[in-house]
Parts: sequence; C-alpha cells; structure tokens
Amino acid sequence: MNPRLSAGLNALLVVAVVAWNYWTAAVGLNGKTVGGMSRIYDTLFTPAAYAFSIWGLIFLLQGAHAVHQLRAAFRGDEALFNALGPWLLITNVLNMLWTFVWLSEWTATSVAVLFAMNVCLFIAVRRLEEARTYDSPGRRLLEWWPFTIYAGWVAVAVLANLSAYLSKQGWVSGESEGWAIGMIAVAMAYNLFLLARRQLVTHAWVAVWACGAIAVRQWNGSTTVAWSATKAGALVAVCCAVVLYRTNRSERKTSAP
Repeated sequence: MNPRLSAGLNALLVVAVVAWNYWTAAVGLNGKTVGGMSRIYDTLFTPAAYAFSIWGLIFLLQGAHAVHQLRAAFRGDEALFNALGPWLLITNVLNMLWTFVWLSEWTATSVAVLFAMNVCLFIAVRRLEEARTYDSPGRRLLEWWPFTIYAGWVAVAVLANLSAYLSKQGWVSGESEGWAIGMIAVAMAYNLFLLARRQLVTHAWVAVWACGAIAVRQWNGSTTVAWSATKAGALVAVCCAVVLYRTNRSERKTSAP
C-alpha cells in the first residue's frame, strides 16, 4: 500500500477508535457500556477499575504514532511502512469490532477478536524488531512503545475475556481462586518467556501493572489471589530490571572505544 494512503487511513482509524471507545464508554450501545458489561462478567482475575486507564496511554501513543507516520510518509521514509505492513490497520479495525461484539454479549467472539488483535500486534512488534527502524530514543518512543504496550494490555485482556466467557457458560466460577491464580500464572509465564527470548520489557511492564491492579482489587477479598498477583508482578518486575541492566551494560561495552 502507498505510504501516504496507509498513514492517512491509520490516522483516520485512530480517530475513529478513540471516538468509538469514548462513545461506548460514556453513552453505551443498546443501553450497555463496556464497564457495565465487565461488572456483569466479573471474576477474581478482573483488575481494579483504575487499571483500565492504561487505554488513555495506549490511545495517546497511537495518536502520536499516527502523526509520526504521516510525517514519515510525506518525507518518503518507507522503512516504517514496510515493517508494519497492514497489521496496525487490521488491529484498529478489530479494536472497534471487539467493542461491538462485547456489548452485544457475544463473549466467545470477543475472545476470538482479542486473540486476533494480539496476533496482529505481535506480528507488528516482530517486524519492527527485525527492521530496527527505531534508531533513536524519540523514534523508540513513537515506533516501539505504541505497539509493545498495546500488545501487553491486549494479552491480559484475552485472559480476562476468556475468564468472562467461561464464567458465563458456567464452566468456571467467577469466584474460583484456582482459576484466577492459573490465569495470573499464564500471564506471568508468557511475559517471562518474551523477556527471555525477545527482551520485551515494555510489554512485560504492562503485566506488572495488571498484576498490581488485581492485587489491589482483591486485597480485602481473596488474599490468596492478591498475594499470587503481587508475587507474580514482583517476579516479572525483577526480571525486567535484570534485562534492562544487561542491555545497558551490553550497549556500553559496544560503544566503548
């Protein structure tokens, strides 16, 4: 696709995603809001309400990235577009689709849509990593963080939506401590794997954020889940610090005369 056309479409989709999400959060669809539906399908894995404020950061980064894309397109810099391909455009379309199916109470479909979003974002991250287009701190902020943070939160959302679906079907109790701890373990293992194989620190920090919010919500409820989330978040945070230390040490050695 022509870079200018791709950048223009992405900018329009970002505006549409933000507007659609704001509308469904404030006004709702058919009398339902995203927050209201989350309360209906509440489980012990659901984080505290403040955790969802991360969407503000995600949308802010996507907006900054959209402007960066437009500038790159009109400068004739095609490296970013060759790396991303259509994956960001597809992700933004799926974002709006997810809100619709979630508010329509098609919970199984919502899990599938989120999983597809996660796949698209991970492909984008891999392609950006291979292309290494972010060769400065500014470009890293505009080309790397928007995707790794987005992917990190969607990965958590897949597990949360899966829990909601299974709870709705009666296959798992929303009050099941074992299931919640299992989902926390899956999120922890997934992010530790990405840290070990791909050094995706920003992705993993999102898991730390989510674990902290689960712990806060359950502190006066299920202390078992709260402590499990706390320990998982702490372990991931320590591993993030180790990866950052080793990366910085390696870069200093490389740049040394």
